[in-house]
Amino acid sequence: MQNNSFDLIIIGAGPGGYVGAIRASQLGMNVACIEKRPTLGGTCLNVGCIPSKALLNASEHFASAASGTLGKLGISLGSVALDLKQMMQSKSDIVDTLTGGIDFLFKKNKITRLEGSATITGAGSVTIVDGKDKGDYKAGKIMIATGSHPSSLPGITIDENHIVSSTGALSLAYWDWAPRVAPQLFYEYFCGTAPTHHLFGLRIALDMLKAEGLPHIWARHETLAQAIWSAVDIWGQAGGTMALNIADPAQRSHAVTAMHLGVPATQNLRQWLEQNAGVTVGIGLGMSTPTDPDGKGFFRFGHMGHVNAQMIMALLGSVEAGLCALSLPHGAGALEAAARVIGSAR
Repeated sequence: MQNNSFDLIIIGAGPGGYVGAIRASQLGMNVACIEKRPTLGGTCLNVGCIPSKALLNASEHFASAASGTLGKLGISLGSVALDLKQMMQSKSDIVDTLTGGIDFLFKKNKITRLEGSATITGAGSVTIVDGKDKGDYKAGKIMIATGSHPSSLPGITIDENHIVSSTGALSLAYWDWAPRVAPQLFYEYFCGTAPTHHLFGLRIALDMLKAEGLPHIWARHETLAQAIWSAVDIWGQAGGTMALNIADPAQRSHAVTAMHLGVPATQNLRQWLEQNAGVTVGIGLGMSTPTDPDGKGFFRFGHMGHVNAQMIMALLGSVEAGLCALSLPHGAGALEAAARVIGSAR
């Protein structure tokens, strides 16, 4: 029969919980540790620090070999290929080894391991509300070491498919490029980012941010956004139907601007820009339901990152050329309005 009374009950078996449990047992206490996962170690060992560092370490080794860094040290490997499946398996093996090691230490130190979600129901009383060890337990002392889990925004559900948390990002599905081979949905063209490419891009991006300085970056983004807004406002005059999606300038983003032109004008303009100007204009993500007949009447311009004035003026010039080529009604003077905004920036 299982003992339901302990000197100390610890809720959570992460780095705080399992270390506390082992030390308390070594000091002579009768200890139980409650963990809702089937493995010990908490977020850190299972889906946080350890698997992340395992992937980073493997990616850095691959980068050193593929970039020629090892070759410069006299280590010649020939052709280097990435076996993503094996990299992910290696990560999982490391996690299994470390979590198994904690399980061994629990047994060695005679710590009672309880599986389930716990609630403190009173002084010295803990109830496991689900899991295989569901029931009521007593303790002289209770230690809370529940750690962390991914949080979400109101109204947004993390499903580890369309919306991914740090936990889902460590699974094979997030990093897998296979869906790009035969995408069924538009977003699948962009599912996942190769770990090494992501790291290289992040490194360069941080260098560029440091070189320009954040105050200058925020000012540049604001100026470019206002230039686009000015052009769109003009295009919407003289019978034009183009309009900014967010009417209040104070609520608009300085990174992306969304617009509405209607159907089929938006599709025609996007197609003309791709075929004649080499410009790809973003679709209106999440601005309507899939069954809305006007759902494809939205589009967007991105102006974040290392976008500069000449890029934006080229974009606006291409859009105006498309409006003219397709005989879409629009006001005159949009490029001049955008140029004045950029020219007046300090």
